[in-house]
Amino acid sequence: MLVICRLRLATHWLVQVLFWLVLSASVRADPFPSLQLPHYEVIQEMREALYQLKFEESQERLRTAIDQTDGAVWATYQAIFHYAELIVARKTNPGPKAASFEVQSDEAIRLLERQVEREPDNPVWSLYLGAMYGLKAGVALGYQQAYWSAYRYGIRGVEIFEELRERYPDFYDPLLSSGILKIMIAQSSWFVRNVAALVLTTGSLEGGMADLEQVIQHGKWMREEARLVHIFLMWGDVPPELRRRALEHLKEFIKTYPGNAQVYFFIAQGYWKLGDYSLANRYALQGIHQMRIRSTQFTRQHQVALRAMLSRTHYRFLSRTRQFPLLLAITRQVHDPSGTADAYQAFALKATNRRERSERLARTTLAQLQDDHLSLPMFLSPFLITRKASLEHYIRKHVLEESQP
Repeated sequence: MLVICRLRLATHWLVQVLFWLVLSASVRADPFPSLQLPHYEVIQEMREALYQLKFEESQERLRTAIDQTDGAVWATYQAIFHYAELIVARKTNPGPKAASFEVQSDEAIRLLERQVEREPDNPVWSLYLGAMYGLKAGVALGYQQAYWSAYRYGIRGVEIFEELRERYPDFYDPLLSSGILKIMIAQSSWFVRNVAALVLTTGSLEGGMADLEQVIQHGKWMREEARLVHIFLMWGDVPPELRRRALEHLKEFIKTYPGNAQVYFFIAQGYWKLGDYSLANRYALQGIHQMRIRSTQFTRQHQVALRAMLSRTHYRFLSRTRQFPLLLAITRQVHDPSGTADAYQAFALKATNRRERSERLARTTLAQLQDDHLSLPMFLSPFLITRKASLEHYIRKHVLEESQP
């Protein structure tokens, strides 16, 4: 189970809007044949670094590239850079990096608003401005728990994107924001769904996916981002046919960015939800393989949690197919501080009638579980996903057979 606060899930589409609009943004060539994003090569470098989970080792090169720009472009790219620093530093003290982001994002908004006044017919500046408000909303929500500030910034960002679509109906890429918004609201609590409908839009998985399809089919700059948004359909109450369509988009994404082990985890999660256990196992093992052959600072730093999340699918598959001797052999061989291997080893011991050893290992594992070993920054957002509660639940229910509340 992915432990994600429903209220945060309902709002953190704002964070994704920033990255998936700014990290890919420009305008369609058809209505604006002469207009291009300034220094688009910098965006391409940042996108590659983030999507392949190698931002940390790319920082010096990215700083050099950003310094080749100036004015509102420089300020915007600097704000994105500081936000990315904030994400990868999630397990350390974020204070100084958060402060740097606040200063830089305020400066970017100031310069972008000036550019909008100077060049009202250039949609790039409005696109960046709306996205910057989304970024500020995400930081207010994820790091400060300032919900009303997040809401205020988010509303402003949505207004700007809607104005762009009204003015340029053939500009499909901003539909990314409405697609994310509809999906996030649909996956949130009853209260958020109904309040959002009063001021923003109604939640709809089908409507959100339809918007994303428009971006994938007709957008020029955000097709990969529209595919990536489908990670939000890998959990929760999603009709099987929609989940299968979402999985196809994620599989297309990893063809371009095969080094993103986290996306393999989400694909495995989606296939498990569909009951396609063999495919879930296959993609989990592919993710582990990608970690092995494409080691980055991020995957090394979060190696225990990421490997545990991917390995868990493999262990579940072996349990479901009753391959208990193999499950025992594998879990005994690995060094896994997260406790995941021990939990499934305890289950295999129980299944092979070694109950005393199973119970002893299960209770020892419960006592040693730590959030640090079971938490991972969610891809491109300031929120953590953690397996601690779900692993505890698994041990108590399936190994110790304790009654659950």
